Amino acid sequence: MLHPCGVDKKPHPHRFHLQRLLHLLHMASTLIGEREQMMTIRSTRSSPPDPAERRAAKGAAGALERYATNHRGANLRLVDDANEETLELPPAAIFVLHQVLLATAAGRRVTVVQESQELSSHQAAEVLNISRPFLIKLLDQGAIPYRRVGRHRRIRADDLAAYKAGIDREREAVLAALVKDAQEQEGDGYP
Repeated sequence: MLHPCGVDKKPHPHRFHLQRLLHLLHMASTLIGEREQMMTIRSTRSSPPDPAERRAAKGAAGALERYATNHRGANLRLVDDANEETLELPPAAIFVLHQVLLATAAGRRVTVVQESQELSSHQAAEVLNISRPFLIKLLDQGAIPYRRVGRHRRIRADDLAAYKAGIDREREAVLAALVKDAQEQEGDGYP
């Protein structure tokens, strides 16, 4: 890359693809700026990020980590061959962007959903990574609150998050009990 002053400047190894970063920043700013509107913001990718994007996301997440953990805003400078722009990001946007980058670095697809947004049963099943029929069974059993709009079920994103947090806590408790049981058996002469 040729610097405006004529100096040959190599791109930083952790520089995230500009177009992808701008898309992620738009997602974060839309999430923060439009709390009252119902919306779903999804990555336009149909497949997980490729290895180069994962490496770039890992580096960018590392660079943003201290701002995200200290809940501080920052100015972000975006540079490509033709443009340079500085964006002022509030702490909430930095936190969301950091989480998106961490997920991208781990090779996961990203969906950003407003807490008060209502999801269809299909969308809710995707979020929980379960089949739609199993989700319908959970809804009918009362495990997750929902409302009907005509024939369709609508599930609030915050109710879905609460259910997911609950099952995550249950899993952790079962795992802790298994570890404790294994440690006790180890003391009884089992390897």
